[in-house]
Amino acid sequence: MVLETVGQRPVIVFDVGGVLVHLDGTDWFRRNAALEPDEMRSRWLALDVVRRFERGHLGFDDFAEGVLTAFEIDMPVDAFRAEFATWATRPFPRAYDIVANVSQGHVTACLCNTNEIHWPVVNGKLGVGSWFHHVFASHEIQHVKPDPESFAHVTETLGVEPGLVIFLDDSHDNVEAARASGWNAHLVQGTRMLEAKLTELRVI
Repeated sequence: MVLETVGQRPVIVFDVGGVLVHLDGTDWFRRNAALEPDEMRSRWLALDVVRRFERGHLGFDDFAEGVLTAFEIDMPVDAFRAEFATWATRPFPRAYDIVANVSQGHVTACLCNTNEIHWPVVNGKLGVGSWFHHVFASHEIQHVKPDPESFAHVTETLGVEPGLVIFLDDSHDNVEAARASGWNAHLVQGTRMLEAKLTELRVI
């Protein structure tokens, strides 16, 4: 469904991991905890230490100890830090070109659950933060998806009505929560689906 606006253009808000950038520890969890991706993601998102870490309310060492204990993995914290840092690897094909194309005619932003380890890689090494007009990283704004406060923070900061936000995310929970907040949210995984959805919405 194409979003209709009256004298205004929608704001396009992108998730980063899973939409624009490879961000995945599922193979590591399969090897070390014998967990398949769906179970791993479900248990990961349910952990309080993960949510606190991605809000910027918990240091890495406490986060790591909580994760290793929860998943019953015997590994030193320093070794886990080195592994964890590799989960943010590279952009998907055409990721930059797609965002640059959208940014020519719309205000763009990213809203991502991230942390003090991954964000310096994604924003610094990969330069992804510079692709957008506005950046909302969970550990900096101290709100995580799918909590409604994260979506409210974006609309209040940008001064935009929720109905004028098009949101692209790879998580069913995040998409449903964004819709409950009045956003026009869509599930996409990777840049092929992203480009197809943006074309369908006549954003590009």
